Amino acid sequence: MAAMSRTAPAASGAVREQQGSVLVAGGRGARLLQVTGLLMVAVLAGVFWWLIRHEGVRPTAHPVPEQERSEQSQGPLTDGEFEYTAVMEPARTSACVPHSYGEIHDWFDEHSCESLARGLYTTTSDTGDRALVSVSVVTMPTHDEATELYDMAYNDGTGNVSDLARERVDELPTNAPKVSQGQYKSKIVGSRVTIVEANFFGGVEDADLLTRIAGDARRLSEVLG
Repeated sequence: MAAMSRTAPAASGAVREQQGSVLVAGGRGARLLQVTGLLMVAVLAGVFWWLIRHEGVRPTAHPVPEQERSEQSQGPLTDGEFEYTAVMEPARTSACVPHSYGEIHDWFDEHSCESLARGLYTTTSDTGDRALVSVSVVTMPTHDEATELYDMAYNDGTGNVSDLARERVDELPTNAPKVSQGQYKSKIVGSRVTIVEANFFGGVEDADLLTRIAGDARRLSEVLG
């Protein structure tokens, strides 16, 4: 039997020819197959482009290291030398006259404050000494008035803003110290004056430690806003 030629033509309508790497059938069925293939390619290209636009542009999520998450979660109560716990909810008002005494009370009669925010906290040192800490933030209309208040409150015998330990003594334990008899620290930023008073429970005498606590507690003005 004669060997079949690899180039011998097949029956009409059944010719297949190779174009590149794609085999395409001849005749009307081949044209239909070509059209269908082109439509499928167009649909797939459209889907692929949609995925690129809507899925491919999403930013890659990078997990935050545990230490960084811990640092981000820290607030003014815990991110300094000492950690503080609120004794009661902060008190906020726009009237300073009823919450002050001495010369400062009289001064507020002529220089109205914009706001007064006060908080009361406790902290315990590494040596186990516990302190009560009062923080008051006074906002004045101008920096000049804030400076005048800052200077006046710094001097002894001029009165002060009433701390919450003074006004709400009935809500505190009987052994709570009088913060006005302890350590005083203050700061001024713009038209805001922060006043801190701190004292130890149990009659502890450590002036250096109490000074550090009062100085550190000035950052609690961030809590009071």
